[in-house]
Amino acid sequence: MKSLKIFRPFDRHLHLRELLTLMKFVLEYSAKQFCGAVIMPNLKKPITTWQQAKTYFEEILYVAEQKGFHNFKPIMTAYLTDIIDPSNIEEGFKRGMWKAAKLYPFGATTNSDSGVTKIENIFKVLEVMQNIEMPLLVHPETDVSRYTIGFLDRERVYTDEVLTLIHREFPKLIMSVEQITTKEACQFVEDSSNNVVGTVTPQHIMYDYNAIFHGGVHPYKPGAYVENVCLPILKHPEDVAYIRNAITKGKARWKLGAGTDSAPHIEEVKLSHGSCCGCFNAPAAVELYTMVFEELGMFEDWEGIKVFEEFMSVNNLWIYGIEHSKETIELVKENQIIPELVPGNIRPFKAGQTIPWKIVS
Repeated sequence: MKSLKIFRPFDRHLHLRELLTLMKFVLEYSAKQFCGAVIMPNLKKPITTWQQAKTYFEEILYVAEQKGFHNFKPIMTAYLTDIIDPSNIEEGFKRGMWKAAKLYPFGATTNSDSGVTKIENIFKVLEVMQNIEMPLLVHPETDVSRYTIGFLDRERVYTDEVLTLIHREFPKLIMSVEQITTKEACQFVEDSSNNVVGTVTPQHIMYDYNAIFHGGVHPYKPGAYVENVCLPILKHPEDVAYIRNAITKGKARWKLGAGTDSAPHIEEVKLSHGSCCGCFNAPAAVELYTMVFEELGMFEDWEGIKVFEEFMSVNNLWIYGIEHSKETIELVKENQIIPELVPGNIRPFKAGQTIPWKIVS
């Protein structure tokens, strides 16, 4: 396969950061590839009211217009806390200012210090969300108080203890398990009711945890590669294999869609002591997904290409009440080199490496 066309993808999980820090540098990379994105609310000052969401939405549209991307569609989300006001959640949803709410366990990832410390603390909010059919997006890891649980096991434990509890207590709640990285979380989505879906990043289906120590570059080079450190952390090879099969040939592949979790940090912060976690994959996210689907033999017939298109552009959009783009993009089998740094002093995922696909239109 030398080229292929698909509906323009929609990113179900994107970090743009603040207007005055990184947004003005990073938004264009996503807007070049995606027709829109679900915007994460974990700013330094979290988006906890619909009024804040409105301001952030307007800032995103302003930058998109300035960069010439007039049709980029941001989907806004609320940041859940232990004391969030259920009535504000409901009003913001009815006003259309946000389409979903994000659950960050306390201290589990970047800017999650205001996150939920105990799931029961937001049961009233979840009940309201279930009643108004507002989706819950979950970062599926144990909170920082569970520090004795290793990084490779935090998603497994959270799936067993919390995701199953939420689904049992609120069986009609629409839920998206974000950036799935383990076999267990993937199976939870597959085996749960049809209102439970999930997103998958490119890095979590390209690499396992070994890439943190040799960068996924062969021949093997010892040393730590913080560019590949994200949360949830890259997992076991068996987890990667299971998720790769789930999105291409699995029994519930229609439940899984592309969510890049592109998460930019400036180079100084990324390389400093206590490095911030996150992979800035926006410059070539669609091409990275393409590489995986090609490697798995999905471009040998039109049925496989259709599965790829649905994963990238169609699956799960119903939870936000939107339809897929009718515009198409074309990818060609042509080498491109990922830049070492982009404006804003941000190092992309796979910086300096050559990848074999490129978007041409």
